[in-house]
Amino acid sequence: MAHVIKQLSRLIVPFAYEATEATLALEQSKWWEPKDLHMNRLFTHIEKLVSTESYPFVIGKRYHLTKEGRQTHGLPPGTNHYLTFANGFMPDIKLTINQVECTLFESNVGFLTLDIHYPKQTDIHRLIEANHQLKKLYNSKMRLVYLLKGEQVELHLRELTQQLLAPLKVTTFFEASHLNAPFQALVFQSYLLDEPLLEEEVGPLLFWMRRTYTDSYSPNKQDEHPHGNPEVLQLYANSYWGISLEGCANLAFIGNHPQNEKYFKMNYLPHVKSTYFYLYLLSLHQRYALLHFSMLASESLLSGTSTTDHNLSLHQRMEQYLQDARLITELKEKIILFKLRSVFKQVSNTSHHTAVYNLFQTNLHIDQLLGELHFELDSLSQMVQLKEQKRSQLQEEAAKQEKEREEDLKTRFNTWVVVLSFAFVLVSTIADGLSIFEKFAGSGLPTVGSAEFVWFCVLFLLIPATALGFVAWFLVRLMKKSKRT
Repeated sequence: MAHVIKQLSRLIVPFAYEATEATLALEQSKWWEPKDLHMNRLFTHIEKLVSTESYPFVIGKRYHLTKEGRQTHGLPPGTNHYLTFANGFMPDIKLTINQVECTLFESNVGFLTLDIHYPKQTDIHRLIEANHQLKKLYNSKMRLVYLLKGEQVELHLRELTQQLLAPLKVTTFFEASHLNAPFQALVFQSYLLDEPLLEEEVGPLLFWMRRTYTDSYSPNKQDEHPHGNPEVLQLYANSYWGISLEGCANLAFIGNHPQNEKYFKMNYLPHVKSTYFYLYLLSLHQRYALLHFSMLASESLLSGTSTTDHNLSLHQRMEQYLQDARLITELKEKIILFKLRSVFKQVSNTSHHTAVYNLFQTNLHIDQLLGELHFELDSLSQMVQLKEQKRSQLQEEAAKQEKEREEDLKTRFNTWVVVLSFAFVLVSTIADGLSIFEKFAGSGLPTVGSAEFVWFCVLFLLIPATALGFVAWFLVRLMKKSKRT
């Protein structure tokens, strides 16, 4: 029976966070410290993509949880404290959480990584099952316990993840968004066995590892077979890689291959921990950043088609269209920058590195997601044009209203001129009439039918009545016009 002599298990929690200033929160925190990865035989600019250095190709940074940060968040202070599953579940399994790391990318996508280690000689099937249970962050009953100074301490990985990422203002964990909590982790695992495996043994093991299932799941023959399988790559006669949307697996063994036994015992796992894991992380970044951009694009398109509040003024609606167009344009710029800086086809001049990276790219559906994003970019461009068109229409409407307002003011001014002129004429007429009326003012009121009586009616009754009628008509017309505008 083959035993595990070298192992690597990592839980990876993808998330998107709100502000680019979040990196400052980690840099200034005493809980985290920057840490670089040391790669082997990758292109220089690829190696420096996630670095603590000030380098123009840097697209992200990697942080390591300090000892003080571990104690603050309830983790065992050192790697010599074994954790077990609570409530007697899998009592034969012990584990340590050796490292906790956080990688933040400029796309506002990040990954929290927990490095899990099991005691030597643990059966590989139990390792796979333990990782299967650990990845289910949604399971509130799945808790770990350990002893600290004689007291039992309980740890829940979902709560731990939320506490560690609290300063980053996480917007989504990409699954079960209604929980506002991490739902399930990806699993990256690599095992080196001390004895060779038969092909019929490799297939099921590699399937359970890359899909992070247990042996209670029976794969079909196509998924199980390691040859001709798009999810599987055999790099050596004794080493296989497997990749799926649930996780990544490497299975290797020694025994019948003495020519590379030393390499696998001494150098292979360090390369898996650094170079191959780094390539997987870069591929995950491309996948989840593309998913995040698709989410943002859908939200922008949805808000862009929403009905504008017509209770807003014309200028407020114009400002709303301008703001919408500005936000969509900023999203387009971020997507273009991401495609230029974070998406690449070639990573190394080494055939094995290139082959594994291509395996990641294919099975994480990077090209398909890029195609969908290209369609969304076209839709965003059309939405910007639509916003600009609506804003231009509102500008024309505003100009038309301004012109009508100016004409209305001009009309009102002219009307008041006419009224004042009429009043002047009226006053002049009355003044002239007074000189006539003086002829008979001393002899009393004029008799009906006389010439003086006619002048009296015109001067004191008809002219004032006409003037008052005209003023009343003008005021009513002015009020109606004010209501229309």
